[in-house]
Amino acid sequence: RYSAAYFERLLSMPGDRVRVVHALDPQGSLAGAAVLAMDGDTGYYLHAAVSAAARPLGVSDELLSRLIAIARRQGLARFNLMASPANQPGLLRFKANWADPEGVVLTR
Repeated sequence: RYSAAYFERLLSMPGDRVRVVHALDPQGSLAGAAVLAMDGDTGYYLHAAVSAAARPLGVSDELLSRLIAIARRQGLARFNLMASPANQPGLLRFKANWADPEGVVLTR
């Protein structure tokens, strides 16, 4: 869906307003990664990818938890999970487990 050039541009953005976190599986291989973009007082969950083998290990939840922790440390007020396509019901359920309709409020 996204080109390598897109991710290269994303990761080369100046400053510290884009963060990437990753997780390794028990064998030390990449299990997943997620991207946070920050603008104003809001963090945005841009992307995540997790290997099929790592999904049962809770890697998706761990990555999102780490992005939210970064957003809190940066003093952001909100964390927006962004819209997802209707044809990805698993992703929609995953996001629904984390937030109310207005997103994750970090200032509670």
